[in-house]
Amino acid sequence: MIKLINGDFLSADFSEISPIDLIFTSPPYNVGISYLTHNDMMNYEDYLKWTEKWILKCFLLQSVSGRIVINIPFTNTPLYIKKKGEDPINYPMASDLTHICQKVGYKYYRTIVWKKMGGNKTSWGSWRSASSPAVIDPSEALLVFYKKQWKKTSKGTSTISGKDFMTYIKNVWEIQPETRSKHPAAFNIKLANAVIKMFSYKEDIIMDCFLGSGTTGESALRLGRNFIGVEMNKDYFDMAKERIDTAELQTSLIKSIMPDGDEED
Repeated sequence: MIKLINGDFLSADFSEISPIDLIFTSPPYNVGISYLTHNDMMNYEDYLKWTEKWILKCFLLQSVSGRIVINIPFTNTPLYIKKKGEDPINYPMASDLTHICQKVGYKYYRTIVWKKMGGNKTSWGSWRSASSPAVIDPSEALLVFYKKQWKKTSKGTSTISGKDFMTYIKNVWEIQPETRSKHPAAFNIKLANAVIKMFSYKEDIIMDCFLGSGTTGESALRLGRNFIGVEMNKDYFDMAKERIDTAELQTSLIKSIMPDGDEED
């Protein structure tokens, strides 16, 4: 089952959708990225109010043992509001979203550190001085929560290899960032593969409420899951749909040739 919706997640109708097993999403970071149809420069308090609305909707859509994994920066530094000569304004974004998830009813499980291998971001602030050193963020958070109980209520087929399992039971995941996407905030498909294989069964229902370029959707299809994706921007939606349609076609061809085969990373 594949369902793609071009629209606002908060107003989308899911009345005919079965409870969601796993949500993996990366919401707008509110740092001034040009998403065209989303205001990524909200007042931070307004951003948190909006965040609570979509997280609550996720909670209501999930199964009893449903999990949600949110990719978000540890720290939000909206440079667009910084005035020359003033200190940067920093917000504890991962901490704030953790409190929001708990407020709407989710139970906290873990925070995974996505260590972005190969990143070349550099900033020193005051070079070799305690005056005003800059602490950069070569990593992001994966916040992991569950709805009512961590152990899944149904039996299913896992698709993770022993090697991957031993890698991803540790809470630091070393995965390169995405550098080739036309979307301004895409993540590497290996990140989606790790989340989906680690936290869901084959044929589970996976959702991404901020679909973007379609990375989660492609991963879910190639790993034998059902998928629901929502994207507000028409250009990004079309990009994601084409990508997911291609993945569906390729997966169907592979199954016709090797019906018992599973794709690896």
